Amino acid sequence: MVFADTEKRRSFIGSLTTFLTANKIDGLEIIWTFPFAELTDRVNMVTFFKELREELTNLEHKTNRTDPYVISMLTPQVLWKQLEGYDLDGILKYADFLNVVSYEFYGPWSQKEGAFTGPVGPLYGGKRGNIDDTMRVHTCETMKPSQLTLGIPLFGKFWKNVKEEKINQTETLCKKEICRIADPVDISDLWREAELENEKPEGGLISWNDRENDEVGIFWDRSQAKWHNISKSAFIWRPKERVLITFETKESIEEKVKYAIEKNMGGINLWSLNMDDEMDTVLNLVSSMNMCNTKPKNQIMYNC
Repeated sequence: MVFADTEKRRSFIGSLTTFLTANKIDGLEIIWTFPFAELTDRVNMVTFFKELREELTNLEHKTNRTDPYVISMLTPQVLWKQLEGYDLDGILKYADFLNVVSYEFYGPWSQKEGAFTGPVGPLYGGKRGNIDDTMRVHTCETMKPSQLTLGIPLFGKFWKNVKEEKINQTETLCKKEICRIADPVDISDLWREAELENEKPEGGLISWNDRENDEVGIFWDRSQAKWHNISKSAFIWRPKERVLITFETKESIEEKVKYAIEKNMGGINLWSLNMDDEMDTVLNLVSSMNMCNTKPKNQIMYNC
């Protein structure tokens, strides 16, 4: 483990600074989202960011650089206990901001809890967690919403061989006390479970720029979309074919940006721009929504 070994950590930081200098890059992002960091990683992770910041500060002085290097970290969504290995407040003493993975709550994965269907990034609701749970925990643990960015996925997921029975989203798997479900009674066509074939569910990914044909493994038509008001997301349920599709729309993205503004977040991060269309529809949509507000910089908009 690099972060736990002093010499390996120093070597890694040296490689990073050399790369930044050689390529005239203004900053870097550390990604540690899966497998999740463990409780024993908390201290070493903060130590790494402290040493990285010190090395970059020394480099700024040596090169007479006027603008500080930018350090960010991609941090995982809240499903259950995976944030135990991340000292978010400690990291933000040295990092400029955290780009939160507030998506990938549902997908055609084989898990012991079941192959559940649902939005990639539900704003509220959902047994496996949601954006509200995730951003609430990040905010309440750091008390620095201005240094958090809410992640929006430019992709959706689909499942085949979906069971007819609906699943009531009665409780979240998030163990944090501050997590909650906006409406405990949520029974809709959106929440189901897919059957497994060879111990795996059948499905795939749909990017924002994917055409509505079978190139992604399934025919689909955006005009068939229904709106799920609790999660603020779009989906298509085709019971005869036992197919369920979830994806982002202009409306669902607008809801996420409005939430970020309401909760005084520092901004938006998109995964990823190469999934946008040739007209940069999503990028233009997000950048056109004025995220500036009159709230104090780190005013907390949650009941922590």
